[in-house]
Amino acid sequence: MSTITKTIIHVDDDYFYLDLIYEIFSSSSFVMRFCSGKRLLEYIEYLHADLIILDVEMPDMDGWETIMHLKKNDATKNIPVIFLSGSSSRQEIEKGLSLGAADYITKPCIPDDLVQRVYSKLYA
Repeated sequence: MSTITKTIIHVDDDYFYLDLIYEIFSSSSFVMRFCSGKRLLEYIEYLHADLIILDVEMPDMDGWETIMHLKKNDATKNIPVIFLSGSSSRQEIEKGLSLGAADYITKPCIPDDLVQRVYSKLYA
């Protein structure tokens, strides 16, 4: 029986979370890390992504603008995006979901909850 490795792209300017997501998922998935939305958009069309975990507050280009670019592009519009953000306001969560995010998780996150929610999108 062969298994297909899923590719997770994580975009965050917080190195703690870049390392945490890598540590959690790298044993079961290929994890690529970017420190800005702008950097991700430079490469996304050349990458195969099964899921994107995206921070909201980042320099250069925030998560809102990044997801809008992703959802307008035919090559990337169907990639599930999960926001992982320090903001837990109802307004921010609703905004993320209205822009096309598949889920919105707040920081600090519970690792087991994060795994369940990511896997529910990867293996739906």
